[in-house]
Amino acid sequence: MKISIDQKKCQGDCICEVICPEVFVLDEAGIAWVAADGVPLANGGVETYVEVPKAFEANVLDAISQCPTQCINTR
Repeated sequence: MKISIDQKKCQGDCICEVICPEVFVLDEAGIAWVAADGVPLANGGVETYVEVPKAFEANVLDAISQCPTQCINTR
């Protein structure tokens, strides 16, 4: 599974980071980014998809379903 985050839609609710801190981190403004080892990956944005490790897919799907702004995209 690959995911991206639309940072323009993210409101910093922290739900994704609480559910799966291995994949999501918040920047200093409280906006979510896809991460590996706590480090944000790529440039972010809706067009930048990052592969999710299989071990975290269930938690990522949970985070997607609970995101109030639905800013996490999959493909």
